Amino acid sequence: MPLTVTDWSGLSLAVGVALCEAIETIRTPDSGAARLGLKWPNDLWLGAPGEGGRKLGGLLIETVAAGSQRLAVIGVGINVEPFDAADALASGFACARELDPAIDAPALLRRVALPLAQAVHLFAEQGFAAFAARFAAHDLLVGKAVQTTSAEWPEGVVRGVSAHGALLLQTPRGVREGDERRGQRACRTAVDRRPHRAEPLMLRLAVVVLLLANLGFCAWTQGWLDDVVGVRAAGDREPERVTRQVKPELIQVLSPQAAASAAATTACLEAGPFGGDEIGGADAALQSALPADTRSTVATVKIDRPAQWIVYMGKYPNREALLKKAEELKRRNVKYDEVRSPPTLDGGLSLGRYDDRAAAERALAQFGQQGIQTARVAELSPPAAPTCCVPLQPTPRSRRGSAR
Repeated sequence: MPLTVTDWSGLSLAVGVALCEAIETIRTPDSGAARLGLKWPNDLWLGAPGEGGRKLGGLLIETVAAGSQRLAVIGVGINVEPFDAADALASGFACARELDPAIDAPALLRRVALPLAQAVHLFAEQGFAAFAARFAAHDLLVGKAVQTTSAEWPEGVVRGVSAHGALLLQTPRGVREGDERRGQRACRTAVDRRPHRAEPLMLRLAVVVLLLANLGFCAWTQGWLDDVVGVRAAGDREPERVTRQVKPELIQVLSPQAAASAAATTACLEAGPFGGDEIGGADAALQSALPADTRSTVATVKIDRPAQWIVYMGKYPNREALLKKAEELKRRNVKYDEVRSPPTLDGGLSLGRYDDRAAAERALAQFGQQGIQTARVAELSPPAAPTCCVPLQPTPRSRRGSAR
């Protein structure tokens, strides 16, 4: 907004008055009687400093030249919600929820935006004089002993503010006028002086210790401290890493004859499993698929495989029911696997696999002792006889590839 302000002194106090009055409107009847006021020059407090008061918010104003004009950038920060680590703050912590438990940031912004804009316009027209009395009504430091950052008058009693918003301090040499532009570091209430907390110091110390530990570890792994520590690091560094990677004694150069001999290996091609009535057809199909010059060198071997049994729970009507049962098994510390095949068992849970039915029945009885009553023994796969094609003599790799 274009403003023609000739004297910017007291702008932070005027903005603070507007914020304080706007926030006061959100107070509910049961929010308590804590006074909402201003701590010179730019802090909002709930309660007075030194009397149990806590900081509610603050503001910061920067002015910059823009040609023949001057612009003001106003930043406002207000605590809305509670803060878990509030006790660690030297100024205490207050929030808007203490005045209205239902307030949130957008609602608070709607309350303060218009009064803030109106206050800036009024300040542009009349300066701090339009806010002097209103600031005095919210001044939390008046009459209190404070300490300042001034070497000339380090402490005194606040007597309000001047017509320009500067702090008036009663000292042994009379009333002194401070500088409103010095900001919130300019004074601190004597009764609100709190001991320095140990947490920041401990945090800095921890950072230093971690930094030194990392530097020491880095130096040790690089071998710089071998003579000092007496223990050699076994980390990845040269030349040890290269010696682990390159082992020339493991490399052998073969002659063409030796390479051909190494390539002539025996291979086993497996198909199946097949049922008893399927083996004949599978054997005939396999022999017809092989090249004619290799059929006499290949034999077919049938390997019987027993049936597999599982302790089974299900089949569940839907995925939700399966996951619910799986969660129950987790609470009982019972291991399980989801069953995907065969289709008749898909959608259930397996509590273990066994090579014969008797073993599965014994496991089922043990699960019953643990309170699992809905499980049963089911056949996962029937007995089968896969067919294995085995060369009767070593076959060169090129021929073995064609036999596949």
